[in-house]
Amino acid sequence: MVQRITLAPQGPEFSRFVMGYWRLMDWNMSPCNWRASLRSTSI
Repeated sequence: MVQRITLAPQGPEFSRFVMGYWRLMDWNMSPCNWRASLRSTSI
């Protein structure tokens, strides 16, 4: 089961998966671009 995160007291809850995807979109990165950037920095 995926952990859920509450954004604010009595606010909406999102799964960690959704929050991670939301951050990628906020940074204008797709999951493929993110993986490529990790490879290029040798992480």
